[in-house]
Amino acid sequence: MPTGVMMISVCENNPEVDIHFHLVTDTDVSTSQCNDLKELLASYKGKAITFYPIPLNIIDNQFPNIDIRIPRAAYYRLFLSALLPEKVDKVLYFDGDIIVRHSLTELWNTDVSGYALAAVPDMREGVIDRYNRLKYSPSWGYFNSGMLLINLKYWREHHALERFLDCIQKHHAQLVYHDQDVLNDVFHEQKIMLPIKFNFQHGHLWKEPLYDYWKYEQQVLEARKNPVIIHYTGGKPWTKYIKYHNPYSSSFYKYQNLSKWRGIKVDNRSIYTKIRTAVGDVLRWMKIRPTDKNNFIEINPID
Repeated sequence: MPTGVMMISVCENNPEVDIHFHLVTDTDVSTSQCNDLKELLASYKGKAITFYPIPLNIIDNQFPNIDIRIPRAAYYRLFLSALLPEKVDKVLYFDGDIIVRHSLTELWNTDVSGYALAAVPDMREGVIDRYNRLKYSPSWGYFNSGMLLINLKYWREHHALERFLDCIQKHHAQLVYHDQDVLNDVFHEQKIMLPIKFNFQHGHLWKEPLYDYWKYEQQVLEARKNPVIIHYTGGKPWTKYIKYHNPYSSSFYKYQNLSKWRGIKVDNRSIYTKIRTAVGDVLRWMKIRPTDKNNFIEINPID
């Protein structure tokens, strides 16, 4: 459902552009769900979709040292140069928890010749631990992997998949943010940093930011007014239980209301988590446990 809503937001804001969606799926995605995504594109001119089934065990076989508690799908983006046809030499990668609010033409036209990718600084870029773990200078920065403009031609010519595998085999103990750490480790010198408006993360709305505030202050202030892409890196607006909603959750609901999933919210918590959360809420209500504070700045939603 979130991926479908993201696709609708792309189509609604890029009506005159031919777009081909390449969706990497595994056996957890049913035929019915794939048909839902095909169906939603039927009303949009010039939009097409291709599915790329990937075996669930490919991660275990290729990357034996990864933490299996992490969803394997997080690693699928590392296989794009091998999965997509050779004629596709450039692609925009989006996580499913993204909403597009404007045209993607400016982003797409970014010249990545000679670079592996273009990306946006991560909302925690200023945390020194990342560079200490990956052993490169903070001057190179650290990007978020949820939105990537990928030069697949460069990936193929420079054997990216083999380099990713080598990184995981040699440094798996240092990889905390998994595929994102891998991409930053391998390509920290072969990237272009993009404006924050192209991957506006929930940390850019925190009262106490972890990014380099003085370095990105103007970018963040401008992005808050009118982001091109919103990335729900924290609480997801489609979940039933969430203490503090992203101030821009309204942008998700705007496009969800155009879909067959209008008004639907989900709750994937385990029984244990539900009970633990309920007990915690009661204790907070009784003032036995401190109330969780809202870390978001006060800001009016934009949609």
